[in-house]
Amino acid sequence: MKSKSPEKLQLLFTVVTRGKSNVIVDALEEMGVNAQFVLNGSGLKGKELKSLFNYSEKDVIISFIQSEKSKEIISKLEEKFDKIKNCYGVSWVVSVSSIIGVSMYQFLIDYRKGGNVNG
Repeated sequence: MKSKSPEKLQLLFTVVTRGKSNVIVDALEEMGVNAQFVLNGSGLKGKELKSLFNYSEKDVIISFIQSEKSKEIISKLEEKFDKIKNCYGVSWVVSVSSIIGVSMYQFLIDYRKGGNVNG
């Protein structure tokens, strides 16, 4: 049996309106993303923008995703942003150069059945 080459990982950062992270996390889980961390954040808006938007608190979601799925995941997140009322967000990815532990790696890539993983 041929061994499978390791899949590359990326960190996906998603910043959304406070309180909307649960919808985004659910969507990410539907796409096979196993690990998300949700943090509270606040924006650095100027006085003019604060008077217009009045609310700068955000949820910051950090997720581990497979590199090969990043474009598909970003595309689906864009669709979610358009469909959810009052949900404004931005997403970007950063490559992960290494991770320690085969079990953790397999969990993060949603490795459930068959094959060998070198990594």
